[in-house]
Amino acid sequence: MSPPLKGTPAAADFSGMSHPLPDEPLVLVVDDDPDIATLVAHRLRRAGYRTTVANDGLNALRAIGDEQPDLVLLDITMPNLDGKAVARILQNAGAAAPSLIFLTAHGTVDDRVDGVHLGAVDYITKPFDAADLVARVETALRLRRAAG
Repeated sequence: MSPPLKGTPAAADFSGMSHPLPDEPLVLVVDDDPDIATLVAHRLRRAGYRTTVANDGLNALRAIGDEQPDLVLLDITMPNLDGKAVARILQNAGAAAPSLIFLTAHGTVDDRVDGVHLGAVDYITKPFDAADLVARVETALRLRRAAG
């Protein structure tokens, strides 16, 4: 296991997280653009999900430790700690970590492959279709529930 990044909060230890999904799973939306974060969170709430928002990677790690989301929608380019660094930390947490979907403007094939190698179960590029986003979230959570 790689050592934690300098400056990462102690909340990066996710070993205490539970695995069963509640009836209304919690989705953490991480994006430094407040308009996108608000739009995504609103659309997911309309689809029946509980949501919480973080505006950068450090706040995302704190929210993961504190709120234990079932799924993280993660942008890549953000201040303080980028999405790839967050994904590496989550990858080191193993099965205790929430599922991860990248939601980003980085859309090359290499970007998508890197995302999968970093543990993402899906990769959505901006601009995105809200119905497609919800369908992918539903699928990721269904797969998480099936994995137990």
